[in-house]
Amino acid sequence: MFGQFIDNAPSSNGSDTDTIVAQTYRPIIRGYFGVAAVYYLIMTAAHFLALDGINLVILAAASITASIATIFAWYILREPLPIEKMEALTCFINLLVLTNVMIALQIEFAQAKLIYFIMMAMVFAFASVSMRQAILSLTSVLGGLFYELLIHDINQLAVYGFISFAAALSAVAITFFLRRSIGLAVSAKLEAEIGLKEAQKIGETMRQRSLSDSLTGLPNRRAFFETLTTYKLESDTTGGSWLILLDLDGFKAVNDGYGHIMGDELLKAVASRLRDYCDGDAHVSRTGGDEFNVILFSDAKKEIVESWCQGLLEIIAEIYQIEDRLIQISGSIGCHQIIPDLSDTQIIRNADYALLHAKRH
Repeated sequence: MFGQFIDNAPSSNGSDTDTIVAQTYRPIIRGYFGVAAVYYLIMTAAHFLALDGINLVILAAASITASIATIFAWYILREPLPIEKMEALTCFINLLVLTNVMIALQIEFAQAKLIYFIMMAMVFAFASVSMRQAILSLTSVLGGLFYELLIHDINQLAVYGFISFAAALSAVAITFFLRRSIGLAVSAKLEAEIGLKEAQKIGETMRQRSLSDSLTGLPNRRAFFETLTTYKLESDTTGGSWLILLDLDGFKAVNDGYGHIMGDELLKAVASRLRDYCDGDAHVSRTGGDEFNVILFSDAKKEIVESWCQGLLEIIAEIYQIEDRLIQISGSIGCHQIIPDLSDTQIIRNADYALLHAKRH
């Protein structure tokens, strides 16, 4: 039967860690590129002031090339890059830096300038994305140093051999321990984030369980009141909605005649039909026993709401097949428009009064 009381109102692992460590290095490497760009711009100007002829052409071309390349690399690293591309870019810049030093030594060799190789070893180690890039850069620096000594001052080979060994060892240690420290910090951060996500997931699962009816899977009484409060607050902008109370007629006879297990299966079947019928147009919940509440998301007129409710009752009244038995029940409905000025208790009381009126008739 149908009756209503209406108040007509208006997705960690090592790879992840390596990637994050590389991105942590990105500001350091970008700073290195920026400093190198400024340095080679100054050196280009200095070459024009101090040199002339073919030496000016060679050194100016080398420093200008290094300036353009480092500016381009600095610009590229404004956004994160894959670790392989960061390694390749840094190795390329390191090679340009080494090439500039070796060209300058070929034009005018001075033993004091060999200190540049030691400085490059330390800088390259500090600005290495990975250990393999650090080792490759250090190998190229030491190779360049020994090449210059063999050509210009072989007598100093032993001395600089010890110095370069100490520099290489220090550079490798810097690279290893700096990366290790950052890696440990990153791993701890990843573990904390994973733990937080798992805790949030568990919390959300527990919340959903606390808002769900264990038998039918529909939202429970608590979820109903939360939704009712929400739509009361939003009714001014959404245009209003309706509260519909549904009570099953004949359910007690099914429980008494066939047992509670059969009654539970019937409630599940009713919940399934309610879910399918509402299908996004309404929030349906089970508030206890054979009582269901529906919040219809519509500010439709009385006649339209009545037609919608009549369709719902017809669906409920269709025959159910529970195991090997055919069961038929009916339902009664009472509804009331959700009005922001009324309390939840008053809205439910009015809808309940309409439901009582429907059951009596």
